[in-house]
Amino acid sequence: MNTPTNLLRNSILAFFTSVGIKAVNAVAFILIARLAGVQPAGIFSLGTTYLVIFTATTWGLDELMIRQVARDRSTSSQYFGTFLLLRALLTGAAYLLMVLFVGKLMPYPLTTIRPILILGLSIIPDSLGSVGQSLLNAHERFGLPLVAGIAGSLVKLAVGAWAAVNGGGLEGVGWAWVVGSCLAAAINLAAAGRLTWPWRLRLWLDWPFWTYNLNLALPFLGMGFLLTVEYQADVVILSAVRNEVEVGWYGAVTTIIFALNLLAQGYRAAVYPLMARYRQTDPGKLARLYERSLFYLGALALPMAAGLALLSSEIIVLIFKPAFSGAIVPLQIMSCLLVFNYLNVPNSRLMLVSDQQKRLTLFLVGSMGTNILLNLWLDPRLGAVGASAARVCSSMLFFLMNDLYVNRRLMPHKVLKTLARPALATAVMALAVWQVRGANLWLTILVGIVLYSGMMFLFFLPQIRDSRRS
Repeated sequence: MNTPTNLLRNSILAFFTSVGIKAVNAVAFILIARLAGVQPAGIFSLGTTYLVIFTATTWGLDELMIRQVARDRSTSSQYFGTFLLLRALLTGAAYLLMVLFVGKLMPYPLTTIRPILILGLSIIPDSLGSVGQSLLNAHERFGLPLVAGIAGSLVKLAVGAWAAVNGGGLEGVGWAWVVGSCLAAAINLAAAGRLTWPWRLRLWLDWPFWTYNLNLALPFLGMGFLLTVEYQADVVILSAVRNEVEVGWYGAVTTIIFALNLLAQGYRAAVYPLMARYRQTDPGKLARLYERSLFYLGALALPMAAGLALLSSEIIVLIFKPAFSGAIVPLQIMSCLLVFNYLNVPNSRLMLVSDQQKRLTLFLVGSMGTNILLNLWLDPRLGAVGASAARVCSSMLFFLMNDLYVNRRLMPHKVLKTLARPALATAVMALAVWQVRGANLWLTILVGIVLYSGMMFLFFLPQIRDSRRS
């Protein structure tokens, strides 16, 4: 199977894995919002935020494991056992910190604390299961993580719905998350264990191997912590300086943004092991893959961001209810985030496969610091609007630093030239959507899709003719 076809297949599998894992959060949030109201939705959003924070602090270990195993698959068994032990130690410490932070330091009532801590128990199976998923991703086997994600998600929704109907409330939903996470982790770990069999337990306790990888892991762990804080600090600060209603509005915005980000996450998971392998074996293929990635992701992000900004009010009312009208302006602001998030994927992956994780960590320090300071300044005055503006500013800063370094030191490119035709097609589409936006929402979206696709086809028609002639 050729590289573009393989990349497309793996991107699709990784995309649906992300959908299976994360769409369940969005569906649950929407159901709680529509059935119970803004405040319970805000509590659920706060709980999933803390779960992400304390799970993703060890995200860097996943990135390190994928890179190292993709470079040399003969080390799979040793990395699997070593990182499983390391993750178990870190996960236990992370949950204890979560209990202390949420239960003792934050000014939440008990009705908010209990669901958060129950939901937070999912950190244990989620973290351990990600070791198995990372190993499978390094081998470019994306099918079983998809099965695990779908199975876990279905259990979460089924058990959560049963608990809610039978009076379990948000605490029952939290226990449903724990059960579903355990099932997904069991599938991923079983598949990874079978792939790495036979195990050599003495290699799992090889001290030189531990010290070597711990030295490599520190920048990756730093990146995971910084990235997590940047993407979740706004919710924590907003909950402390405003209230659960503002958190509910902001949760509606992030639910939509994160759903649209799933395409980029699927592509990121598929392209990372491929870039790591090309970095070792064929720099020419790496350069072509990088340029194509910039174009593909930019061509997806630009029309989505424009359409979201123009149709925010209709989308919020359709998915949620008029009670969430406070989320319309924040969503318009956050639509810009899609462009920066999508374009950051090839730059960040290139930095990692080029062993520039320390430099990337410095960029994240600047971005995270900007995000926290802007949230502390804007949130008390503007609430969800301020949090949205802070997130966009920090993400833009990270993209600019990242892209400038890649362009000057690793892979010279002209991002504006690369995205000129998608930008022009997006502008034409936006004008048309603006004219018909008062009509049926689905018809308006269809008009935008058809017009954008048609413009892109016309732009590339000469190249298509030339390729056929040759």
